[in-house]
Amino acid sequence: NVMIPGSRPSGIYTAGVAQAFINLYNIMPGKNVVILGSGDVGLIMARRLKFEGANVLGVVEILPYASGLPRNVVQCLNDYDIPLFLNHTITCIDGKERIEQVTIAQVDEHMHPIAGTKKQIQCDTLLLSLGLTPENELSKNVGIEIDSVTGGPIVNQMLETTLDGVFACGNCLQVYDTVDMLSLDAKRAGEHAAEKASLQKRKQKSNIRIIPGDGVRYVVPQLVDKSGMIPLTFRVEKPKENTMLCVLAGDEELLRKKMRWVNPANMVRIEADISAE
Repeated sequence: NVMIPGSRPSGIYTAGVAQAFINLYNIMPGKNVVILGSGDVGLIMARRLKFEGANVLGVVEILPYASGLPRNVVQCLNDYDIPLFLNHTITCIDGKERIEQVTIAQVDEHMHPIAGTKKQIQCDTLLLSLGLTPENELSKNVGIEIDSVTGGPIVNQMLETTLDGVFACGNCLQVYDTVDMLSLDAKRAGEHAAEKASLQKRKQKSNIRIIPGDGVRYVVPQLVDKSGMIPLTFRVEKPKENTMLCVLAGDEELLRKKMRWVNPANMVRIEADISAE
């Protein structure tokens, strides 16, 4: 929930709803728009609204960096002179029947508004672009274990969930940057599902859990029960330059790789030789 004090007028939408209004129904959500959050859908909608003639007054991001892909910041904001207010949040929404203005303020390192930094922006539309969460009611209803960070099923190296014979792929597993990376995992999940369906029941082995280390937000897969080269995808907690990635099994180092630059918006994909014997 986004806890913003103020009234609850019309004109407040998620970025995805605004995208549907324009793409599917040819309806403009508003003329003077503020966007809270810098997720990719919000960045893309900032540019789209500009194309459609709206006045995009700014994108407000509470973090010190944009949540969306760097290329979207450049192509959707910088190229169209749309302001990006980093380390800022919305502290109040004003309006009766329709939103009339928002108040933004700079935040400190604890994400608390800093006194004396408030600024009012008159607008008739507020879009929320605060990240995506996989829809997994079906997974939960059948007892599949869910990762509290990704919001998707916990899977092994074959993308098989904790429910035997059920595989997961796509944005129900984790939110992908591009359809290319999604397609690779979808193909892999399909191949393993077909293999399992055509063979006798595979002997169950003990799962070894993959635990994210310092600076890593999550890793998929979360479990491994087979030796060999395992594709790993993960996201870091914050942007960093010239850092070292290490994959460890106890005290044994399985992989060491220098990363010139990592960013939470960019999913990282590697392969590591993991032994589950």
